[in-house]
Amino acid sequence: MRVLNRTGVVARATGTSFSTPWIARIAADLNHLLAGDFDPLLIKAIMVHNAGYPAGQRMKMEDKINSMGFGMPPGTRNILYNTEHEITLILRDSLLKSQFINILEFPFPKSLVSDDGFYRGQITLTVVSAPILRASEGPEYCQSDISVGFGTMTGIKQRDITKRTVINPFGAENGANLLREDYYSRKVLGATEEKIFARERTLLRYGKKFHPIKKYAIDLDEMKPGERKKLLGKDHKWYMKIEMLCREAIEREFRENGEKLEQEFCILLTIRDPEGKAPVYNEVTQQLQDGGFVYSDVKLKNEISQYVV
Repeated sequence: MRVLNRTGVVARATGTSFSTPWIARIAADLNHLLAGDFDPLLIKAIMVHNAGYPAGQRMKMEDKINSMGFGMPPGTRNILYNTEHEITLILRDSLLKSQFINILEFPFPKSLVSDDGFYRGQITLTVVSAPILRASEGPEYCQSDISVGFGTMTGIKQRDITKRTVINPFGAENGANLLREDYYSRKVLGATEEKIFARERTLLRYGKKFHPIKKYAIDLDEMKPGERKKLLGKDHKWYMKIEMLCREAIEREFRENGEKLEQEFCILLTIRDPEGKAPVYNEVTQQLQDGGFVYSDVKLKNEISQYVV
């Protein structure tokens, strides 16, 4: 930032003391525009999900994360409004230990099937959670985690619930979590610095276990040819699985106290057509209705502006 130094001369300086008020302003704007009670987890997730890096930065991805975190969030209008060629879905909930959410036949637009019969498109998924913290555990102070898998499957299989470890009678047949880095070309990871989305796709490396914020950005066109042929065929279905994980220390503590282990989380998923052609928003909305999903649009406050002529 350009600042005045102690002698009154214009200089440049860096630090979180500059970024904090900017981020606080955007958070306040979002809170003002969103109808409903103040939800800091949701607001944080929205800002991280929409953040990006300034154009022209030639730093390696690891250096960007260390220096700029997840980047800079844009203005509230760019955050809150989608084009017809993309959709953002929000899941705001909490999970108990040993519980999970398994969404089979997740709505994914068929209009993103290319002429050669394989899915294409860009996917950004952000997870922000409120983990249980214990300073006494040192480096492992983050004692709980939310794990998310999102990908394709060949179908739905029945499972034997008589087995002690099987809870859900249905599961993904040949499920593949597409958030895995090894599905994508390493050449693309380091060589396509001119493409904004390819530059952010290396955030796959930041989906760390037991980290309260995770962000994944993938472009299906960048998948390895063999994996693309095996995992992205037009007959594949999509799924999402969400689990809560805990460390042994916190499990033991809650078990001794007779308390329930629970963690809040917010997940944002954006599906986008980079070519700006497919009617992604309308198609996913229709699939939600046809599949019987319970959902609602994000409600914004109605504002009436008065102009004096």
